[in-house]
Amino acid sequence: MEDNVKVGLRLEHGAVTEVSGKKEISFKGKIVLSEVVGSDTIVHVDANLGELIRVAVPAIYRKMIGEEIEVSFNLRDIYVFSPKDGRLLARGGDLFG
Repeated sequence: MEDNVKVGLRLEHGAVTEVSGKKEISFKGKIVLSEVVGSDTIVHVDANLGELIRVAVPAIYRKMIGEEIEVSFNLRDIYVFSPKDGRLLARGGDLFG
C-alpha cells in the first residue's frame, strides 16, 4: 500500500458518538451546519482534517452551530484511496475483517 492515502467515509456509516454509544475511530470537531432531512439530520463537522466530516443522525438532532461534538466510524466501513489518482486501494472490511 502507498505511504500516503486518502480515507473515504460514507455519511450513513458515521454516528454522533453520544447518540450511537459505539466508536471505533473518532474525531472531535465543531458543528458548522446541521440539516434536517425528513426525520434525519445531516451534521457537518469541522475536525481540522482539511475537509468537513458529514454524518447522518437518524433523528432530529438539536445542537448549536459551533458546539463541539465527537463523531465516530467503524473501521470496517472506511475506504482507502490513492491521493495521486483517486484509485480505490482497499476497503476497511478487507483490512479489519
